Amino acid sequence: MKHVLTLLMIFCAQNALAEKLIFQNNNEQVEITGDAFIDNQTGDITVITVGEHEIIAAGTQPVILGFYPSDYDIAVGGSISVSWSVAFASSCSASVVSGAASWTGSKQSANGEYTETGINVTQLPATLNLTCQNSGNLQTVKSIQLTEEVNSGGGGGADPIFSLFRINNQSPAVTITPPGTATVTWSTTDINACTASASPSVSGWSGSKATSGSQTLSITQNTTVTMTCDGITRNVSVTYDENTNPNCSSSVFPQGLNRVQATYQSVNDGFGFGESTNTSFLLDASVTSFVTLSGFKFDQVNTRRRVVFADAPTSSRLMGTGTMSISECPGDFTNTAECVFEVNNTSTLLFSTNSADPSAFCKLDPTKTYYANYIHSADPYNITPTCQSPTNQTCGFFYTETEL
Repeated sequence: MKHVLTLLMIFCAQNALAEKLIFQNNNEQVEITGDAFIDNQTGDITVITVGEHEIIAAGTQPVILGFYPSDYDIAVGGSISVSWSVAFASSCSASVVSGAASWTGSKQSANGEYTETGINVTQLPATLNLTCQNSGNLQTVKSIQLTEEVNSGGGGGADPIFSLFRINNQSPAVTITPPGTATVTWSTTDINACTASASPSVSGWSGSKATSGSQTLSITQNTTVTMTCDGITRNVSVTYDENTNPNCSSSVFPQGLNRVQATYQSVNDGFGFGESTNTSFLLDASVTSFVTLSGFKFDQVNTRRRVVFADAPTSSRLMGTGTMSISECPGDFTNTAECVFEVNNTSTLLFSTNSADPSAFCKLDPTKTYYANYIHSADPYNITPTCQSPTNQTCGFFYTETEL
């Protein structure tokens, strides 16, 4: 092992004979045994040591004597402090080579020892660099490798390890945009069983899972995705941001109206489209707004579904003529949407995931998630929305699903 020792001393004695030199690095004391001689005429120091050591003369190059964190194994999202000692440098800078952490910018470079606290690490494993240089542009670089802390479950034999749990390679939080595709990746060692769950629930992510693997999910709302393996629990908080889809634009919104947002499941008795024929879809919408429901998907291959409109229950006002569209973008009632329907209280709509079905069907891709958009106007861009009774300001879209 090589130790770099820089000596900054002032002696008045003519010479000195030392039994040993002692320096510390990260509270680990290392002894270098040998003799040190100081020439009081020139100030030169000669050190004769036993073992492999390196003595750097002042001014020849910048020296980073120590560079270490308060903890090498941490949780994603955790905070650490970083300490370093430096000599003969004119400037130092911090950088992140891999992973993600708040370790950037200029750092103290005068001779001495320093500590910076509150460094947040948001992606692991991570490599942090400290680069110092002197006025002659000579440079020295030191690195720190940070890894994710290991959870162990105790007991006899090998300890179980849950080493990785990510969504789209991120943890402990991730933001997902439409259409909501997310890849969950996990890895364990000496684990017997894993169980998946989510709150609110995510289709396909529940029950027993392999002890290591990956799975693609469709997520259409804010949720917390969880996996528990032999009593060790990991989770990722998912934010579903429907306003940042780069392929969508608010230019398709009907002008002068408020946008109301919700999920399709919240209006359809908690079920997604195609999941149940025992639901009643009831959406009360104002004539001063249009509604965008995220999470509309028909993920059953080569399947048909029929939607039958009827008069809304007596607790809701009756709609007149409206428009319903299915689109990858919210608020889109234009011909760029997958399907656009003019609807009333007696309409019947047909949906299919079979591309060979007739044009009477609204044909959807079972791998995609859409928006269901609603407005009380037969022509959203030219006719002002109204209910069946012009005196009503709110009325309901009401329909049920049946199989074909």
